[in-house]
Amino acid sequence: MASRRTGRRANRAFGGVVSHFNDLRLPAPPGVHRLEVTPYTASQRAEGSTSQRAQGSTQRAGADFRVGLGSNFSLTGTVKPDFGQVEADPSQVNLSAFELFQTEGRPFFLEGADVFQMPTGISFATRETSFADEAPFYSRRIGRSGDIGAAAKLSGQTSGWTVGLFTSSTRDDNRNGALQQATVARAIHGDTGFFFANQGDATIGGADIRRRFDGGRYEWRTWALASRDGSSRDGASGEAHLTRLSGNLTWDLIGRAVSPRFDMNTLGFQRNTDWLLLAGTWRYDRSRPGKTIRNWTIGSNSLGAGWTWHGQPRNRVADFYGTIDTNHYWTMTLRATHELASPSNTWLRGGPTLRLPQRTALAFSVVTDQRRPTYASLDARVSHEDVDGSHSVSLTPLLNVRSSKRLQWSIGTTVEKDVVGWQYVGHLGNDYIVGRVHQDTVAFTVRGDYIFTPQLSLQWYAQPFRSRGRYDAFQHLTAPNTFTPLDFATTGLASPDGYEHLRNEDVVLRWEYRPGSFFTTVWTNDRVTNIVLVKVSRRFGG
Repeated sequence: MASRRTGRRANRAFGGVVSHFNDLRLPAPPGVHRLEVTPYTASQRAEGSTSQRAQGSTQRAGADFRVGLGSNFSLTGTVKPDFGQVEADPSQVNLSAFELFQTEGRPFFLEGADVFQMPTGISFATRETSFADEAPFYSRRIGRSGDIGAAAKLSGQTSGWTVGLFTSSTRDDNRNGALQQATVARAIHGDTGFFFANQGDATIGGADIRRRFDGGRYEWRTWALASRDGSSRDGASGEAHLTRLSGNLTWDLIGRAVSPRFDMNTLGFQRNTDWLLLAGTWRYDRSRPGKTIRNWTIGSNSLGAGWTWHGQPRNRVADFYGTIDTNHYWTMTLRATHELASPSNTWLRGGPTLRLPQRTALAFSVVTDQRRPTYASLDARVSHEDVDGSHSVSLTPLLNVRSSKRLQWSIGTTVEKDVVGWQYVGHLGNDYIVGRVHQDTVAFTVRGDYIFTPQLSLQWYAQPFRSRGRYDAFQHLTAPNTFTPLDFATTGLASPDGYEHLRNEDVVLRWEYRPGSFFTTVWTNDRVTNIVLVKVSRRFGG
């Protein structure tokens, strides 16, 4: 095996140290053809489910495979994959008009995921929404409407290009089991990249360019995406981004435009349309070890102002934070955010524009020394709005303990109380109704890992979750930004009060009985359904 490294020396005066590291390239011998096939069989029994399809016992089989194509490309695929051992999504309360983002946990989609990503997220966030998770490819879309029949990924490098091609076939339960094909392609050459995705009638494509200048101290980046769906609804989005990378003071200047008809939610993740945004961040970092403090940082992550495509003002936000790293390796952060009063065209779910009052929020976090076997963290947040009386308080402590070389466990809880003064309830024709909601939420999260041997492990995850929402002070919109009290009983609408009591629990026993081959037993309980899954896989080749 040959190795090569560049002769470039890293400049200690530069910030962003990792980005200036030398390159280490380890090419595989030419002409290598590797083949790994891992078939599996699984038996599952479900009890208590409200779904007839999930009741009783089922058996299924499938396979994963990997093929090395020469020294630079690999083909990875799966047929009828099973993800029964993946941890369940945490329970959350969503009072907004937008979908919650969920992280990917399925191994097939995590491996080599960076090849298919075109970064479009930024840290700007408001009380209504966030741009942090926006991306043209959101792998959680694959399999959301039914079982995945097959999926494959081709990735590698050739002639200075890094390329990736993904395709999948999914049964769409919303269309009587019809097959749904998805394709994602990404190609990068130096500082220029291209992206394409298609599913059904929805297509999105674009490109991004990145350039560093002034000796690597600054970076300029721009990207553009265009979308089209079956109804010929064309849209576009783009961004220009200037960044200072080096020195104690670093910053970003961002300009973004999102047309009203731009839509990448078929295969991507998008909360925001009809935006013109000017935003920025800055950070001043000082490393001067003293008797107590070894590093401190101040800055802002969410500075900006927005407008609609036609120039109507949207959210205006400013924040400031300070972080201290102590000589005992504790980290403490205090953040303040203020949002000016601003009109919202999404608060009433497609209804008239509503002017939301100004809002102030404070957040504090502390993390103890994570090098130790036992460490803890605490997050606390409060917020308050004028006029409508909205406010919130949340507290999230976490304890992580490594009891021995074999056992590690953690326990955390979230206690949250929210009061939203103008929570959307519904509408009767053009009569839009809001109410004051009191939302109380308590959730516990427990995780444990026990390693019997390097080949045999037991994992446990549990999250009891309770949340209650109670409404009062109903009002309806009688004039622009004018609410009048309303007797809700006269509307004929169902009461919006609600109560959720959930318990997500998973126990996974995993035995690697030979390299790359596993015997896995999974027990899953969500307070309604008990599922026991036994899965055996056997790897061949490699």
